[in-house]
Amino acid sequence: MAAATISSPPGPDWTVIRVAGELDLAGAAPLHDTLLRLVLSGRRQLIIDVSEVAFCDLSGFSVLADTRRVLSRYGGHLRVVLPPAGGRVHRTLTVLGFDTAFQVFPDLPAALAT
Repeated sequence: MAAATISSPPGPDWTVIRVAGELDLAGAAPLHDTLLRLVLSGRRQLIIDVSEVAFCDLSGFSVLADTRRVLSRYGGHLRVVLPPAGGRVHRTLTVLGFDTAFQVFPDLPAALAT
């Protein structure tokens, strides 16, 4: 199951959600609820850091896609931290077209700097 840690680093209003563990069917629903709650509470600039995710299936990808869709509806933005040298999760998300469908950054400083 995925665990999410939420922080607001100093800077231009970005909220960082660090996800760790397995982003599968069991972990997707709680993460989706957390992300939706953030958006509905007024957070419009989200960075989701999946650097510590050991496994991600289609349900995890769907959570990210839905979050991007909801943010877009509210005029928000989503960035994702996905290190380039990253095993199964990187390969899975790349095969699903993640790297072309999302704003992907190699690390958190790069995502915050842009």
